[in-house]
Amino acid sequence: RNIAEQKKYIRELEVAKEQAESADRLKTAFLSNMSHEIRTPLNGILGFSEILTDETLSIEKRTRYNQIVRTSGERLLNLLRDILDLSKIESGQFKVNNEVFSKTRLCHDIEEYMQLTVLESRKNIEYSLVNKLKKNDSCFGDRNVILRIASLLIDNSVKFTQKGQITVSLFEASKNQFRLVFEDTGVGIAKDDIPHIFERFRRMDEGKESEYSGLGIGLSIVKGLLDLLNGSIQITSELEKGTGITISFTLPSSRS
Repeated sequence: RNIAEQKKYIRELEVAKEQAESADRLKTAFLSNMSHEIRTPLNGILGFSEILTDETLSIEKRTRYNQIVRTSGERLLNLLRDILDLSKIESGQFKVNNEVFSKTRLCHDIEEYMQLTVLESRKNIEYSLVNKLKKNDSCFGDRNVILRIASLLIDNSVKFTQKGQITVSLFEASKNQFRLVFEDTGVGIAKDDIPHIFERFRRMDEGKESEYSGLGIGLSIVKGLLDLLNGSIQITSELEKGTGITISFTLPSSRS
């Protein structure tokens, strides 16, 4: 019996060691990737800002370089926002507010974000929003958190879809139960990878030269925000055919 317990203890130590080493590798890869992701837009900002001091530049080139500086700045800002959000979620400092908001306005904002993201990607992607919410317009909850979740999932769909269709559908059941469905015709996710996509710092292209930018923390943030809403997420996907993501959550019936 003592030998069996000792073997069990040794095995537990081995598993803990493997998990610690795996976590360390992920953090190392994340820090390396973060350095690259931050340097790239910074180089764009610094380099093209220097070029813009040339007074002989044509208006056309000046406009194009200004746009590059702006885009690089927005990319850097989004990276820092993702890092800050993840840090707040993990430290328990992210606060969910319960205020009155308009469902119509939320749908408009989601559709507008999807439109801008697709246009900026310059990809041959069609997009649509399906609104199946109830007619009563006002409800309680944190509109900004819902919009943040939606924007991260739209970013993901656009990033991994080269052409085809992206659809966001919003449904409302009884007792303030909401369901948002995100569907795309992108590269898809391997079945074995689906259980790992919410892990911090995890990228499905880990260990390979990636054509996709990002830190690999977007879905971790989505999962963390949904946990704050006591919500859930389900994913169905097939390689080279696309991905469907369904998030569900219940909003309070009144301000509390």
